[in-house]
Amino acid sequence: MRLLSLNQKDGLCTFYNPFRNLNCYMSNDDLLGCEIRYAKDGWLLVSRGKSLFLLEPSPSSKQIIHLPRRTEDYFCDTLSFSATPANSSAWVIFGIACLNEYQVRISYLKAGDDNWTSMIMDNEVPFALSCSSPVYFGEEFCVIGDCTGDVGAFGFLEDGNPYWVIHQICPLYSPRISGAHRHFLVLRDQIVLYSVIVTREHNVRVYELKFGEYESVKLVKEVKNWLLFISEASSLLLVA
Repeated sequence: MRLLSLNQKDGLCTFYNPFRNLNCYMSNDDLLGCEIRYAKDGWLLVSRGKSLFLLEPSPSSKQIIHLPRRTEDYFCDTLSFSATPANSSAWVIFGIACLNEYQVRISYLKAGDDNWTSMIMDNEVPFALSCSSPVYFGEEFCVIGDCTGDVGAFGFLEDGNPYWVIHQICPLYSPRISGAHRHFLVLRDQIVLYSVIVTREHNVRVYELKFGEYESVKLVKEVKNWLLFISEASSLLLVA
């Protein structure tokens, strides 16, 4: 596993191996002036102005999938995708932005679509996005709220219609959330979803989240052999 950082000015990619504490470097002209919006399974979702594309930056098998350009009414604070083109032919790209505490703008693009679909969805309760990127979990895109720790979920019904719901789990956190924190969602082995809270004093608390008929938020009291990486573009958890 390697962590990637990008110098936008010259397209220089730095790959960091956390197991060996080793850096490798690769110049990629395709990334000049670009911003990495999300990363998953070796693929990157990259923006340059209004242009978006999916990129597999491996030197041996570099692939680029150019996506439809964004329209004027399109704006996303955070983006992610459900699966890589190498793993699924039915991938979906998802983006979300807060218009106000009671409304969000959601945009998505399914594989094969010629244009983005954009819509305004109402929140049942006040909701503000954190800096964390969305996570695809249980066939839904999940985003965590700033300050509250509530989780918004976007998905598609069996008839194909989209839905947006907010899991009001703030009262379930123990200890309770208070003060200025940074909130992240992290997925482990595609089956367990965690809420990671970083306090202003740089203390870290990890909670295991469960949704469904009985929702729960469980504080993880002991962490053994975990490698946890959090960032605005993508976060991940590995068991070493």
